[in-house]
Amino acid sequence: EPEIILNFAAMTDVEWAETTSRVDAFEINALGAQNVAKAAWAFGIPLVHLSSDYVFDWQNEGGYTPNDTPNPINNYWLSKFLGEELIKREYSEAIIVRTSALYGGPIFGELWAKVHFINKILEKNRRWESLRIIDDQFTLPTFCGDLSQSLRELIENVESYEGGILHLV
Repeated sequence: EPEIILNFAAMTDVEWAETTSRVDAFEINALGAQNVAKAAWAFGIPLVHLSSDYVFDWQNEGGYTPNDTPNPINNYWLSKFLGEELIKREYSEAIIVRTSALYGGPIFGELWAKVHFINKILEKNRRWESLRIIDDQFTLPTFCGDLSQSLRELIENVESYEGGILHLV
């Protein structure tokens, strides 16, 4: 009898989602999220879903608020946006948390630490490997410890946030 569901499941490798596995991105980020929302609603359990700032096109240099209209511009971004939309359709009281460019750790184990954007850069630099980084997008690096603390506070006051979208970056 869980008191809350935290859905952190996601396919987060943007390059892979755009090339190798476009279908997997939708199955995991959209349909998987929808299934979690259905289960949470069926059992009346609060749901917190971790999403991404990649639901926006990043044309607004001033940043975005939770009330701004998403405009996904590629397959991965669309999969994250559809996940949010399907969650809201299935369970209107679910809480959607958008975050960005996680770094720090290894909070969730060594494998997780290796996929953080900042950690990838540091590791490649340590090995003197060349970096391939996009230069037409903006991000707000988010320290995992800060995100974790914010999620703890959200969980302790979950009723105050039901049905909301939060930006935790």
